[in-house]
Amino acid sequence: MEIIRTSVFNKYNIKENSNRTIYKVLYFRDDASRRKMMNYNNELNHLFDEIIVDMGTKTFEEQVRLFHKQLTL
Repeated sequence: MEIIRTSVFNKYNIKENSNRTIYKVLYFRDDASRRKMMNYNNELNHLFDEIIVDMGTKTFEEQVRLFHKQLTL
């Protein structure tokens, strides 16, 4: 896994950030019925920095940057 991580970081020029703050992402999986959130009415949105409704709309690079909190391309 370290080889893959290093390769991805190098390809997208992502630097390791040891001073990362906690970045909270809420994302939904409508494609997996057992993981689907039923009757969620956005009551907790204010607790998250970003809400993703469909992760499939993000490119691989955007997903990597999202989970390493380097959102600017």
